[in-house]
Amino acid sequence: MTITIERTIEIIIEKMEKASKKTLREFSENEDLKVLAGRWGAYISYKKKNYKIPKELKIEEITYSQCLELIGQKDK
Repeated sequence: MTITIERTIEIIIEKMEKASKKTLREFSENEDLKVLAGRWGAYISYKKKNYKIPKELKIEEITYSQCLELIGQKDK
């Protein structure tokens, strides 16, 4: 099976766009802590582990300290 260079570029761009839409929030305090969009809603990803975000929290307004509370970390 062969593929053209143009189609290859399209596939790479699509994958990059999909990955960028998945990340909802990033925090400058800790690069390992991210809020991502998942199949069943938003969740926190921290050091290769995932943590559920309660539905009553607004994803746009969630803070770094709230994320730490949800994952059980203190003052990182």
